[in-house]
Parts: sequence; C-alpha cells; structure tokens
Amino acid sequence: MSLATPRVVPDNSDIFVYAVRGDIAGMKSLFEQRIASPFDIGVGTGRSALHYAVNYDHLELAGFLVHTGANAHTPDLKKV
Repeated sequence: MSLATPRVVPDNSDIFVYAVRGDIAGMKSLFEQRIASPFDIGVGTGRSALHYAVNYDHLELAGFLVHTGANAHTPDLKKV
C-alpha cells in the first residue's frame, strides 16, 4: 500500500483544464514534467482531475488517471 498526500493547487490549473477537455497527451506531459500529479486537488473545490474526467465522460482519461495512482474514493469538498 502506498500513501500519497494530495497537493492543493488553484482550481484553474492546467491539470483540471486538460481533465475537462479529456486531453490525455496534455495530462501525460504535465506528469512527465512533474508540473502536476494524479493526487492534485483544487483549493476551492477539493476536486481531482479524476472527478472532472468522470464528470465529463472522459473514461479513457479516467482510466489513465486511476492507472497512474489517482484515488477513485477521494471525496471533493461536497463529499461527492
């Protein structure tokens, strides 16, 4: 078992923009450059990139995020 501490980032960070767009290549680039990680959450929403990917039906991106370590059980600030 691995424990990862979420990093709190601005809600308008590229990781969330790419998640809303379903941009897997952009997401991979952010991770490779260590600009973002699958553990990032928005400061005002508590939402992760996985929340946005699922909400916008980008299931391929959601699968990529889970494969890279995103926690499917992390609630946002509304406990969703």
